[in-house]
Amino acid sequence: MVARRRPLLAAALLLLVAALCALGIWQIQRRTWKLALIAQVEHRLAAPPVAAPGPDRWPRIGTDHAYTRVRVEGTWRPVKPVLTQATTQLGGGFWVMAPLDTSRGFTVLINRGFVALEDKRDLTPPTGPVTVTGLLRLTEPKGGFLRDNVPSEGRWYSRDVAAITSAFRRCPHPSAASPLPPSPTGRGKGPAAAGGGKGKDSAMSEDCTERGMSSTAPYFIDADATPGQLVPRGGMTVVRFPNNHLVYAFTWFGLAALIAFMTWRVTRVRASA
Repeated sequence: MVARRRPLLAAALLLLVAALCALGIWQIQRRTWKLALIAQVEHRLAAPPVAAPGPDRWPRIGTDHAYTRVRVEGTWRPVKPVLTQATTQLGGGFWVMAPLDTSRGFTVLINRGFVALEDKRDLTPPTGPVTVTGLLRLTEPKGGFLRDNVPSEGRWYSRDVAAITSAFRRCPHPSAASPLPPSPTGRGKGPAAAGGGKGKDSAMSEDCTERGMSSTAPYFIDADATPGQLVPRGGMTVVRFPNNHLVYAFTWFGLAALIAFMTWRVTRVRASA
């Protein structure tokens, strides 16, 4: 009975050897692809910044554009930023995501940099024209590992461009967008409080709702470090691609060799029986 089963066992082991060899070859191919990807990204990081892709190029934005050094000019939209959870070499904190209205007529989200958990200072961006250089990054939809973004509660675990754009479109902080001076009576702010008409605050909110951010780029930009600016701290993008494929390949090939030896032992015992 046992002797009759040995050919079946040997055949099953040979199939397993073939499968393990296929996995090893696949890991070698993955390693070749990963090395090419690393070389491409290193080339992009070393290249001078180019103009950030405009609307005509958005449909073609993909992994081939990630980590490209880009440059964009514009003015910060005067709203409070969205803070997304971050873990860096400086510890836990947040990425400061703010919309930049570009001089070319579209809006792009900028990761202005990192801010620590305990930092409570005002993060509203400065006024006036600015030039931002940094790395083009692809959107991070839905959320982080085992954590979904909850925009209604202001909890963000990933830099989801579409969701953050929607949050800005709702204008949750119109007062930040249009700070109004105290009224002379001290009982209200601006013309809306004093005169009962449509105030500047209300007009700003409506304008934001109407304009929204319909022309927002589908990517965001990790801003470079700004000299003398420690909060938020830019230039903290970590570009690292794990490349353990050769180890995995040796593991699969090693298992294949071990099982091939076991198969040889089975057939040898059968031949000598």
